[in-house]
Amino acid sequence: MKSKIAQFAAIATTVALATPALALADINSSTLVISITNSGNLTSVTTATANTGLNAAGGSTGGDGGDGGAIASTGSGSQNNGGAATGDAGDGGDGGLGGQVGTGDASAASGSFSSLNSNEVDIGPVGNINSTTAAVGLANSGDLDSTTDATGSTGLNAAAGSTGGTGGTAGDVTSSSSGSNNNGSATTGDAGDGGEGGQGGVVITGVVVVNSGSISLKNSNIVRVNN
Repeated sequence: MKSKIAQFAAIATTVALATPALALADINSSTLVISITNSGNLTSVTTATANTGLNAAGGSTGGDGGDGGAIASTGSGSQNNGGAATGDAGDGGDGGLGGQVGTGDASAASGSFSSLNSNEVDIGPVGNINSTTAAVGLANSGDLDSTTDATGSTGLNAAAGSTGGTGGTAGDVTSSSSGSNNNGSATTGDAGDGGEGGQGGVVITGVVVVNSGSISLKNSNIVRVNN
């Protein structure tokens, strides 16, 4: 009795090992027709801009000097203002230092991925394939336009110098009197000196880093038969 049970167990184990866990259907004497038609238009525009430019560091303007005094004779007498003298005109002020501009760093990054008409067809899994014809028709049309632009700039900076002040004007010696020998030996002071211009401004820009990348994929087709 025990030997018969053992024989039955051995036969059941052999059948179990010989039977697939999943039965796959066979394809015999058949025609597989796969038709894919795609059309379309895709436009992609990506822009990035970094700019630390267009900075200005202007200088200052010195003050103007004062004018010297005037000597005038308007009386009716004679020998007026003999030996009169005026003081010197004031000097113009000096221009100060120009301004200073310091910018930080600037970065710009642009990237785009464009895909038009991408198809993937999987057939299966199947069993055995015998005397079978596969006809695959793919028709793709369309326009893919991709523009990726990245711009960096540290230019167009201006550092202007300072302007010195204008020197003063010496005074006038005039006589409108009816007398004679007026303003004899009268003198006016010296004209003032113009001020000195200061040092120009300073512009210090940071670092500009620009990265740009673009990937375009058009009319990609994959047909896969698994058996």
